Order: sequence, then structure tokens, then C-alpha cells
Amino acid sequence: MNKYTVKFEPEIPDNARAMRKEVLKLCRDKIKESLEFYIDWGLCVFSLKKVAELPVYECELEGQKYTATIEWVQVMEKTDRDHMNFLKIFFNSMMRSLKFSKSARKLST
Repeated sequence: MNKYTVKFEPEIPDNARAMRKEVLKLCRDKIKESLEFYIDWGLCVFSLKKVAELPVYECELEGQKYTATIEWVQVMEKTDRDHMNFLKIFFNSMMRSLKFSKSARKLST
């Protein structure tokens, strides 16, 4: 699993997570051309494919032009904390997309 970091220009504040997600969503098709399957989480992108240099992605949101630069950070080993976080994110997103929900266990008395 490969970990990438995402930088936006102009910078998108940390408290604007929905905006960062929307900008990446607008660039999704172009990113898929390079990384194929990927999952974005905050300022990180995870992909099975390693690409040393990715192009700068451009899009427009609410009249503002943004560029997203994605840079390779590291290969995550199965024992890395980041890899465990990725698996958690991945399985939670799969559960949401399949519309699974948590059910409470009944305790015997």
C-alpha cells in the first residue's frame, strides 16, 4: 500500500474537510488515470499503485480555481500504524457504501 500527501493551492483550511473532499472529487477521473484505485482521507491518498511523479490536478469550485498536488510519501508495511488506519477507513467506507449499520448486542440476564 502506498501513501501520498495532498497539497492544495490556494490552501484549504484544516476545518474545511468537506471542501477538500469536493476538490478531490472534481479531480477524481484524472487521478484515477494515474493511480487507478485510490482512497482519499483528509490530506492523504492511499493507493496500491506507486507513481513517483504525478501531474498537478486543476479544477474549479464555486468560481475559485484550485490545484491539487499529490506526492508519494512511503510504502506502508502491514505492521505500520498508517496501514492499520487505512484498513479501518477502507472497511468503514465499504460498510457505508453497502448501507450496513451497527446493531447492539443484547446482554443476557
